[in-house]
Amino acid sequence: MEDKEGNELGVEAKVAKKYPRYGIVGHFNCGKSNCLRSITKVIKPDKGAVFIDGKDISNIPLQKLRDHMTVIT
Repeated sequence: MEDKEGNELGVEAKVAKKYPRYGIVGHFNCGKSNCLRSITKVIKPDKGAVFIDGKDISNIPLQKLRDHMTVIT
Protein backbone atom coordinates (compact mmCIF):
# COMPACT_ATOMS: atom_id res chain seq x y z
CA MET A 1 0.00 0.00 0.00
CA GLU A 2 1.25 3.52 -0.81
CA ASP A 3 0.47 6.95 0.56
CA LYS A 4 -0.58 9.91 -1.64
CA GLU A 5 3.05 10.73 -2.43
CA GLY A 6 3.67 7.19 -3.65
CA ASN A 7 5.74 6.13 -0.63
CA GLU A 8 5.38 2.50 0.34
CA LEU A 9 3.55 2.09 3.67
CA GLY A 10 4.72 -0.57 6.09
CA VAL A 11 1.38 -2.38 6.18
CA GLU A 12 1.34 -6.14 5.95
CA ALA A 13 -1.38 -8.77 6.02
CA LYS A 14 -0.49 -11.77 8.14
CA VAL A 15 -2.26 -15.05 7.50
CA ALA A 16 -2.82 -17.62 10.23
CA LYS A 17 -2.19 -21.02 8.66
CA LYS A 18 -4.70 -22.95 10.76
CA TYR A 19 -7.70 -20.65 10.26
CA PRO A 20 -8.77 -18.34 7.41
CA ARG A 21 -8.07 -15.20 9.43
CA TYR A 22 -6.08 -12.14 8.46
CA GLY A 23 -4.43 -9.50 10.56
CA ILE A 24 -3.19 -6.05 9.58
CA VAL A 25 0.03 -5.22 11.39
CA GLY A 26 2.60 -2.46 11.14
CA HIS A 27 4.45 0.29 12.94
CA PHE A 28 2.76 3.34 14.44
CA ASN A 29 1.25 5.67 11.82
CA CYS A 30 2.03 3.37 8.85
CA GLY A 31 -1.48 3.23 7.36
CA LYS A 32 -3.20 0.30 9.08
CA SER A 33 -6.43 2.25 9.62
CA ASN A 34 -6.51 3.51 6.04
CA CYS A 35 -5.91 -0.03 4.82
CA LEU A 36 -8.89 -1.24 6.86
CA ARG A 37 -11.03 1.66 5.65
CA SER A 38 -10.17 0.74 2.06
CA ILE A 39 -10.97 -2.95 2.57
CA THR A 40 -14.37 -2.13 4.13
CA LYS A 41 -15.14 0.48 1.42
CA VAL A 42 -15.34 3.34 3.90
CA ILE A 43 -12.91 5.18 1.60
CA LYS A 44 -11.99 4.60 -2.04
CA PRO A 45 -8.36 4.54 -3.12
CA ASP A 46 -7.34 7.61 -5.17
CA LYS A 47 -5.81 5.25 -7.71
CA GLY A 48 -5.50 1.52 -8.14
CA ALA A 49 -7.80 -1.09 -6.63
CA VAL A 50 -8.17 -3.27 -3.55
CA PHE A 51 -8.04 -7.03 -4.12
CA ILE A 52 -8.96 -9.84 -1.75
CA ASP A 53 -8.00 -13.34 -2.91
CA GLY A 54 -7.40 -11.91 -6.39
CA LYS A 55 -10.86 -10.34 -6.66
CA ASP A 56 -11.40 -6.59 -7.04
CA ILE A 57 -13.65 -5.63 -4.12
CA SER A 58 -15.34 -2.91 -6.18
CA ASN A 59 -17.25 -5.78 -7.84
CA ILE A 60 -18.45 -7.21 -4.50
CA PRO A 61 -21.67 -5.77 -2.99
CA LEU A 62 -20.93 -3.80 0.18
CA GLN A 63 -23.19 -5.83 2.48
CA LYS A 64 -21.79 -9.15 1.23
CA LEU A 65 -18.25 -7.90 1.81
CA ARG A 66 -18.96 -6.65 5.33
CA ASP A 67 -20.95 -9.78 6.28
CA HIS A 68 -17.68 -11.72 6.06
CA MET A 69 -15.64 -9.38 8.29
CA THR A 70 -15.05 -8.87 11.97
CA VAL A 71 -12.94 -6.02 13.27
CA ILE A 72 -11.20 -6.28 16.61
CA THR A 73 -9.23 -3.28 17.85
